[in-house]
Amino acid sequence: MYEFLNKHVINQDVTEYSNTLSINHINQAAGFEIFNFLDKNQRATAIGENSDFLQLFMILAEAIYLEKKNAFGSYIMAVDMDGNRLFLKEFNKSDKQQFKYSYVTLLHFIKELPPEIKPETFSFFCEINRVDVKEPRFEPEAKKIIRVLKEKNKESWLEIIENKYDFLKTDLYVYSLQKLYSWGFQIISPDGRLRPDYNFVRPVRPKPRGVNRR
Repeated sequence: MYEFLNKHVINQDVTEYSNTLSINHINQAAGFEIFNFLDKNQRATAIGENSDFLQLFMILAEAIYLEKKNAFGSYIMAVDMDGNRLFLKEFNKSDKQQFKYSYVTLLHFIKELPPEIKPETFSFFCEINRVDVKEPRFEPEAKKIIRVLKEKNKESWLEIIENKYDFLKTDLYVYSLQKLYSWGFQIISPDGRLRPDYNFVRPVRPKPRGVNRR
């Protein structure tokens, strides 16, 4: 179902690895599409714990959007602690009704994985959504965010509010802490095309200690 992501290139500035990597679909179980990472010689490799996971997830969110267009929904992605595998799941309406939160949904479905492919734990996970700015609650909440944004991010966010552009939003969480770490957004033009630039809203605080907690 998500084989279109096969061989999708991950630029070398995203990971600790010195060369460009690609992802490869290896399994499907318990509602997850499971991928590993391949080096230029098509050998499986780990991307480590200090990769730019926000950028990684946003790159893949863009690839899914370009494939699915109007059928784009909500998604959960997670990478296991050593960065060997990536887990992707649709965060559908029934999941939201039953579990409400992406973290609870992730925990539930991970338990249903066969023992031989179940990860010990994760480093980061994310929730990805297409945000409809026409929702009545959007603008008041969006205006509250302006004061914490700077430079390019602030300009792009104001453009979203003023022009009522929908956008893809990626919320990145530290798995062990269940807390939001950073987030990013990518504007969708009125013709449905994604703007090529990513807006990363990075934390100013140090990397949380829980990231490396096993």
